Amino acid sequence: MKNHLRKKMMALRRAIPEPIRQEKSRKIREKLFSLSEWQRAQRIMSYVSFGSEVDTHQVIKQALAQGKRVAVPLCIPQVKGLMAVEIEDFPGDLVPGTMGILEPKPDRIYPVDPESLDLILVPGVAFDRSRHRLGYGAGYYDRFLSGLRRPKAIGLAFQEQVVERIAKEGHDRPVDLIITDEEVI
Repeated sequence: MKNHLRKKMMALRRAIPEPIRQEKSRKIREKLFSLSEWQRAQRIMSYVSFGSEVDTHQVIKQALAQGKRVAVPLCIPQVKGLMAVEIEDFPGDLVPGTMGILEPKPDRIYPVDPESLDLILVPGVAFDRSRHRLGYGAGYYDRFLSGLRRPKAIGLAFQEQVVERIAKEGHDRPVDLIITDEEVI
């Protein structure tokens, strides 16, 4: 069931023409930057977008320009885990890593305690109105977010990625907010 939805939603997202994806990403950034949670946040973690995902490159640059401390994920494939790693220069501190996604350079790995973060921007293939998320299927973010109390998890998605219902499993943690190009859920 989830695999069928995942394939369908990834194809749908890839079908959005690049100029439209960029415009939708701009609208999502505007909504994010206007949130009081963003304005108050001193430490954020953001996924580094790739492929047809909501673009976070400008979000990371803006956060650094605003003097926020920024962490990005480092994948640890052996345990399907993520480590929050602080960066100071985007994209200078990064190189292609797991699945070709930009990750911190091996000599720039400064781990951050996830509980010290204010916000975590989370990718997803689909989200529902109960704020459940469908990821890529490996469980990296589910494991990373489980047990965290302090940081707010915010899913970024195109409106097309919002579905009626995602089957929930025991380890799934809903995000606190979903920001699309049309609304904040």
